[in-house]
Amino acid sequence: MDEAAEVTQWGASGDERIRKAPQAGRGVELAGCDYFCVVRYDVEGGTVSLTEAEADSFVILIGVAGEGTVTAGSGKEPLRCGETLLVAAECTDIRVEGHVSLLAVYVP
Repeated sequence: MDEAAEVTQWGASGDERIRKAPQAGRGVELAGCDYFCVVRYDVEGGTVSLTEAEADSFVILIGVAGEGTVTAGSGKEPLRCGETLLVAAECTDIRVEGHVSLLAVYVP
């Protein structure tokens, strides 16, 4: 633990993508490689369709602020700050509504 604390940068992140809210309804890629991609979305009322559903992969949704509702296929689940949902790869239409910021993680 002491070693981890020594190398942790406790100040603000130098990456503006994390601090800046993405345009409503559009995701901002925070990280990506051959193995995974992380996209941040801010949903501010209304409904947003996640383009990650077009990938041939499961999608992990992580609520980071607020709360909303995720609809995928015929299922509908709430998503609140601190909660995580796993959406199966066969769900090609993922919609989020409400007032929620979330991370979408998938295999590109």
